[in-house]
Amino acid sequence: MELIKAIKPHLDQRYVVAAPSADLYAYFYERGVGILRDGGRLGFITSSTFFRTSSGEALRNFLTNHLAIETIVDFGDAQVFDSVTTYPVAITLLKGQREGVIRYLILDRTPPLDLGRAFDESAQTLTRARLAGGSWQLENETTALLRDKIADHRVRLSEVWCTVAGNTNRPQ
Repeated sequence: MELIKAIKPHLDQRYVVAAPSADLYAYFYERGVGILRDGGRLGFITSSTFFRTSSGEALRNFLTNHLAIETIVDFGDAQVFDSVTTYPVAITLLKGQREGVIRYLILDRTPPLDLGRAFDESAQTLTRARLAGGSWQLENETTALLRDKIADHRVRLSEVWCTVAGNTNRPQ
């Protein structure tokens, strides 16, 4: 990002995925989607960090609002490239339809020699609606529902703090 600092104002004016610390690949996603015809497909191998970071929020929103995510292969911590930990993800996108499911595979080991076969045999599904808003969690429907249930019924530390000894000052 330091190398493109001089052109950041230009990018900020022309791209909706622009963010103060957006990775360079975000602009490629937006440009790629912009040149696709309806029904066209696009694939990228990038870092998966935008799934979770605040700087990736604009990109997540852009992708879910403009196309359908078809497949994701998350390589996690697997050392795909020599001497660099990059948290790579391969993602395919379809312009047009936004309903349906995403097929995904999370690899927790060295990638198999025949990735296509491994994907066909082990990919799971999640509804596309699961990736709307917030960080993206690649998890099956059972796990997602459990996560939602826990989140809906959790007690926050700030609430406990206020309850104990009648403290009305919230911790910072």
